[in-house]
Parts: sequence; C-alpha cells; structure tokens
Amino acid sequence: MSAPGPDCVICSRPALGLSGRDGGFASYYEFRAVWDPPRVFQDMVHFSCLHGWEHRDAMLTELVGLATNSVLEWDVELNGETYHLTRNGLGFTDRLLQTNDVLVLQHNFSADWMIIDFSGGWQFIGREDLLRLVRGESFSVDGGRDRYGLRLSPAPPESAVDSWTLSDFLRHLDIESRYPGLVDGGASLEVRKYYPNNGHLEYCVHHPLSIHPAALGYFRDRYARGGEAAFEAAFMASELPGQQRRRSRMAIYLELKKLSDDETRTTYGFAGADGARRTLVFDRTEERIWPEDDVKDGIFRAAAQTVAKAWRKHGNELPDTIRHQS
Repeated sequence: MSAPGPDCVICSRPALGLSGRDGGFASYYEFRAVWDPPRVFQDMVHFSCLHGWEHRDAMLTELVGLATNSVLEWDVELNGETYHLTRNGLGFTDRLLQTNDVLVLQHNFSADWMIIDFSGGWQFIGREDLLRLVRGESFSVDGGRDRYGLRLSPAPPESAVDSWTLSDFLRHLDIESRYPGLVDGGASLEVRKYYPNNGHLEYCVHHPLSIHPAALGYFRDRYARGGEAAFEAAFMASELPGQQRRRSRMAIYLELKKLSDDETRTTYGFAGADGARRTLVFDRTEERIWPEDDVKDGIFRAAAQTVAKAWRKHGNELPDTIRHQS
C-alpha cells in the first residue's frame, strides 16, 4: 500500500507531517474523494490550506463517516452493474463532544482519541499525550516524514543542509505561510540523513503539541471534577499502555422493541445488564446511534450493532422487534 504523497493536494507544496497542522491518509483507508469521484484521497493536506478550500465541508463530512464507523458499506455503479462494497472505518465510534466547531471521538477498543476541527483539520491523540495535556504540561512531539523523507529539487549542497534552521528549511520549501506560528512557537528542525546526490532528506520537526481549545477544555473539565483516578476510570478503563483494551466476553441475549418511529429518528427499548429498561436512539439522517442515558457499555454496543445490521438489511422499514444473541 502506498503512503500519502508528500505534497498538499490543494497547493502542491510539501507537507511535513506535523500533528495538528497537516494530515493525510494511505490508500488502504479508501478515503473517498467525494469532491472528485471516483478518486481515493491518498494525499497530504496543509490545514492552513484546508481552512479556505471550496471542498472543505465535503471532505470533512466524508472524514466523519470514515472516523465514526468500524465498517462502512456503499454501492458503486460500473458499466451498468451495481456492486455492494465494504471498507473498514477508523473505529472512533464514541462521540464525547460535538459542537459547531469541533468533534471529539474516542476509539472503540483502544485509548486513542480523534479530534476533528470543522474549520479544517483533524488530529489523533494517544493516552500519554492526553494525560500530559490535561495536567497542564508543555511538551514537544516529533513530527515529520522521516520514514519516507522529502526529495529536495534542486538538491542543495550538504554543507548548507547541515546548518539549516527550521526557518531555513521552510523557506527553502516555500511553505513558511503554510505553517503559521511554527517557528515562533518553539519548534526546531533535526536533519537526520541527507543524500546530496539525489536530494533525499530524512528529517524530524520537534514541535509543541496542542489540541483544539474546546477539546482541551472538555478533557480538563472532566479531569478537574474527579482527579486523575476518575479521569482514567472514565476514559482509559482496563487500558494497558500501548495495548488494546481487553474486554471479557459474555453471553448476551437482547430483545429490542421499537418505541417510536418517524422520518428522521427511531427509538428502541431494551433491558440493561441490571434488568432496567433502557432506550437506544437511531438518527436516520446522520446514521448515528446513541444511548438515551449516555451509558455506552457492552450491552449498548451489542444493541447498537444489532440495529445497525437491521438498518443495512431492511433500510427504512426497520422491524418492530429485533433479537440478538452472542
């Protein structure tokens, strides 16, 4: 599978691979370029370019769909034939915060988060980095495309590259305006390997990590309410550093009965683990499912998967009763 191209799909200038400032997806994610069908987006994009791009909203809408699902299905017409296809989503199925400006998501099986900035951009945050941010620590992370590097053309002499500052690097690539505030914000360049015969550069940009202010405020508020132990219990339960959550399997039998149904929303009632009646809400327009009581435990996840399968099978005519056993 190919890596994302090193150039921004909007301005065609190099993108460096810096969290919160640019981003891209490899081809195996099958991120559909809905603004330029039937192409798959396998490129990089500067978020400073994305902010004013005419296709920004279409791109971010597709990204939300890819991010918030584990599996996606869609139909493709080719030469008069219709093909039913599936692709893997990113699995950030838990919506923690959604405003007009930002969407904060948690991964279904690991202590990882995704933040989508509706002004143009996205960011992935891991467990240790999130804890350091909510504690108020200031720290830098390593960014850059050191695995693939950049090809400098024409190739400057090795002596020049070895003495480059970050400002020199950005100026040479003509991308200073694509990364506003990067140099003044305390970032620095590390030249790891340079091949003057072909201009191939392996590098790293050390830069302070920050996330969307609303997302940071949300996490810090939760942290302040109960301290680190409560925060870890809420967001990182059963998580071992660097490993996926290990969830015990149990036998589940569910019977979901339709409570209400209209053109945009359907609700189902089901029994929780303690026998109490609970309600699941399915928004047909957004194809989004959530529990009315905000408790996203294993019982709810099984119920949500059951409704999602019924939706894919029956469409608008959702059954009055759906049963699930595992």
